[in-house]
Amino acid sequence: MDKDKVEWRYLSMNPNAETILKQNQDKVDWLYLTKNRNPNIISIFEQNMDKVTWINLSSNPSAIRVIEKNLDKVNWLNLCQNPAAIHILEQNWDK
Repeated sequence: MDKDKVEWRYLSMNPNAETILKQNQDKVDWLYLTKNRNPNIISIFEQNMDKVTWINLSSNPSAIRVIEKNLDKVNWLNLCQNPAAIHILEQNWDK
């Protein structure tokens, strides 16, 4: 595979690209990765918290365990779109 010809932006959203993305974290498009719904990819975020795009990750149901640990960083508007976050919203009406 010629890594220079890969469209990393779109591959970052592909839920079936878990292995490739984990092996090539230096090429991941972090904005697009936050839209990836594969729960196994969330471990990439846990290893790279400084690269997380919270505005998008907040709406990702697969990222709920990361969101729960970082409520000070979430985007509350996008969290409202996250079906896995209802319990968080119910406990934080003031947000």
